[in-house]
Amino acid sequence: MPVSGRILLVDGFTVTAADTPENQAEYPQNPAQKEGIGFPILRGVTLISMITGMLFDCEIGPYSGKESGETALLWKLLSQLRRGDILVADSYYCTYWLIAACLARGVQIVMKNHHKRDDNPATARRINKHQRTVTWDRPPRPEWMSEEVYAEKPATVAVRLVDVQVHE
Repeated sequence: MPVSGRILLVDGFTVTAADTPENQAEYPQNPAQKEGIGFPILRGVTLISMITGMLFDCEIGPYSGKESGETALLWKLLSQLRRGDILVADSYYCTYWLIAACLARGVQIVMKNHHKRDDNPATARRINKHQRTVTWDRPPRPEWMSEEVYAEKPATVAVRLVDVQVHE
């Protein structure tokens, strides 16, 4: 099947900023550090073309605090995705919510299954020796999601699992 959209890589990163009062106020340092020791830390998430290497978009926020994680920053970038795009991500992003949001936009996803999810559940439907489909049920509503948005999410999503062996 030919690709009709862009192939975009999503990935997160952290950087330290200059130790100024303005940066400390906006981007606090790691909460595990003692006060006054360390630098402000910014967390970011990028969408990068896997064809050209071009940066499509970036979202930056504080390292810690409410809705400062990589997935929260990615939610702010989802509007950049178009029908036909393919999103490539690591297993950190392998959540029901992200998959459902991308499928609703007509975006396909390629990512490693999260290590806490079974790669071979008993309910899987075999396609061939190395591929199967599974159905994931909608999890309970997370605190950050409104009841209205939760009600709009599908009760299930179908996921295709493919075995891949990488030989270095």
